[in-house]
Amino acid sequence: MPDRTAILNKTDAAAALQRLMDAGDDVPKLIEAVKNASFLEDVPSPERQTLRAHKRKLKRALVKQSTESRRSLFQTKAEDTERYVKSDKKFAELCDEYQGLKWRIVKMPGGATRKADHYYTLHGLMMQATRGNLTESCPMFAENGNIDFHGRFQWDSWNLAKGLTNAQAREKFVAEYFKFPSTELYKDTRSIAIKAQPQAARA
Repeated sequence: MPDRTAILNKTDAAAALQRLMDAGDDVPKLIEAVKNASFLEDVPSPERQTLRAHKRKLKRALVKQSTESRRSLFQTKAEDTERYVKSDKKFAELCDEYQGLKWRIVKMPGGATRKADHYYTLHGLMMQATRGNLTESCPMFAENGNIDFHGRFQWDSWNLAKGLTNAQAREKFVAEYFKFPSTELYKDTRSIAIKAQPQAARA
């Protein structure tokens, strides 16, 4: 086993730990401090546990920062989201984007699977906006003979949207699309979530 004391003294563990402490809640400083202290992972030690605690702290801070940034973006970009409601073309583009998202998969009994909850919320609103009230029967079984959880969830979500007008369904779809949490996706590729459009580029 490596000599922990020698390794940590050589790389100045004390200084690395001090930078972690000094970073406090400043995310950029914490990122840099964690990066500079990465060598502490090499040897089992109390210092490594301190580094890992700060890594967890950084992860929580980044999640919070992402959530706050998204909330701020959507609040200040109301005029942009409104375009998706009023424009047939923009709404169709948003529906295509929604269907192309990498949704997390939820395992169900019997080896069946379904997608994350907001996929179905959005599916129901999209179908209500584009096709009106549901008239189809609820699916029972998938082609492989198992219970069709995916189909049932889709049916239920559309049925819940029954009675909404086209405009109401569109408005709810757009609102839900931009506020659901990134944790329901393997990777968040929503266009407005990635970057804000420059003022001059707005149509």
